[in-house]
Amino acid sequence: MESFEYDHSVSDERNFRVWQLMNSDEREGVGQAPLQDEEARVMFNELRDNGWLMTRQREEGQGKSASS
Repeated sequence: MESFEYDHSVSDERNFRVWQLMNSDEREGVGQAPLQDEEARVMFNELRDNGWLMTRQREEGQGKSASS
């Protein structure tokens, strides 16, 4: 299964939407209902703010992964 990486080169909203889609797919895969938008946003913000999301930081012409 693919892991989400927060991409600092795109907006927070774009990162949220990618994470939400991946989270919904994962939840549906184990028989759980996807989170509603508001609940998903709260969870995403908590994960981001607490450093639980992997981050992708790009340098010019190069991709680089690091944990936050």
